[in-house]
Amino acid sequence: MSSNLTSSAQGAERLDLPPFAALRAFEAFGRCGGIRKAAAQLRIDHTVVSRHLRTLEAWLGVSLYDRDHTGGLTFEGRRYHARISAAFREIAGATREVMSGQSPGELRICATPGFAVNWLASRLPAFRARFPNIDLQLRPTDDDVDLERREADVAIAWSDEPGGPARSQAVEAQEFARRPGFAVASPAYLSTIDPILTPADLLNCNLVHEEDPAQWRQFLADNGVVSSQELPGTVVWQSNAVLEAARGGDGVALTNRFLVRDDIEAGRLVPVGPPQARGFPVGGGAYWLLALESRWTQTPIQEFRDWILAEAAAVPE
Repeated sequence: MSSNLTSSAQGAERLDLPPFAALRAFEAFGRCGGIRKAAAQLRIDHTVVSRHLRTLEAWLGVSLYDRDHTGGLTFEGRRYHARISAAFREIAGATREVMSGQSPGELRICATPGFAVNWLASRLPAFRARFPNIDLQLRPTDDDVDLERREADVAIAWSDEPGGPARSQAVEAQEFARRPGFAVASPAYLSTIDPILTPADLLNCNLVHEEDPAQWRQFLADNGVVSSQELPGTVVWQSNAVLEAARGGDGVALTNRFLVRDDIEAGRLVPVGPPQARGFPVGGGAYWLLALESRWTQTPIQEFRDWILAEAAAVPE
């Protein structure tokens, strides 16, 4: 009886798992775009790649690539390749993780510098107190983070696109914080200029620009102010520097509650305009949390995701 069960189990496994060499050749073929290119990457003869592809097609009972016309993947081939590629990336990532000695309880986070420095970093002690077994690494960066190459476990990005930041199909994304953008300045700067009573009065201020005037032009337009004149102000190249310039009294900056809540509570920055204006708020972008779809529910990613969603929800409008 035991022997029969073992044979059945082995047969079921055989039906679910094609030969690994054939899968490897197919993954390389679809990624590289040709048999010879795949062979060069795998360092085997192109005839071996062809044989592996035929073996896999026979095993599956479907055609995976078009031999007569384009030489590319068929519809079924593209659909199958997407799943196989994701599995190979996961295997490669797990292998790098083991070889690098990364702990299962380690969580590496990459986040936009403004969000990392002005909001997230000060709240990490609360996260560590709740999850003492998770070792956190936080890297502020404006660079695109390649989650598939395991440059980080989680990325936090800002985007004003409805679907969030651009990403591959292997990456899952969730919007967790959307708050209006508004204008702020230091009390010291506001004491040196005429009162700001309407959005149009901002044209008479020194505006602190992040990279270029595009954000300010959009903000003014959203508040009904369209101007063809060159916008005055200072240009800096990161949201952290924008806020630091505003704190130092250089002018008026654009921001959101996640970046300046502590500054407003401490009186370092105030929303511009009359009290009811509260910085002339307009709809802006949102912060998104990204991780590999294959790891989306894994611990500690799941615990960090649940935690940051709750923390973000507590930030006032």
